Amino acid sequence: MNPLKLLLMLNLNVLDEVVKYDCFEQFVRDLKKLV
Repeated sequence: MNPLKLLLMLNLNVLDEVVKYDCFEQFVRDLKKLV
C-alpha cells in the first residue's frame, strides 16, 4: 500500500474522531489534560 495513502487514511480517521465531539473546544480541553 502507498504510504501517502495510508497517512491520508489515518488523518481522516482522526478527523472523524474530532467531528464526533460536540464542540472542538471540548476536544482541545481534553487534549490539554492528556499533555
